[in-house]
Amino acid sequence: PKQANVNALSGNEMKVYQLIARQYLMQFYPAAVYAEAKLVFDIAGGIFIAKGRQLVSPGWKALMGKTDKEDEGIDTVPPLSEGTVLTCREGEIK
Repeated sequence: PKQANVNALSGNEMKVYQLIARQYLMQFYPAAVYAEAKLVFDIAGGIFIAKGRQLVSPGWKALMGKTDKEDEGIDTVPPLSEGTVLTCREGEIK
């Protein structure tokens, strides 16, 4: 193998090189770890489900340098115990 001279690369070539290098390194990083929660509510005989997750350890996602679109719209679920009384602020049918 020949030693690469990255200083000879143009701006766009350097971006492609860095992208490939980062993608290659990601395979050696651990998986991203999430804390997930699923809440099941029985309200007047109807079953309602709320889900949420929170990134605990970014693992390979740390190399991305920005937040993942997959993680942006995720709601976090506060710690609750069974029997906690909650107020519904909004609902959505899926």
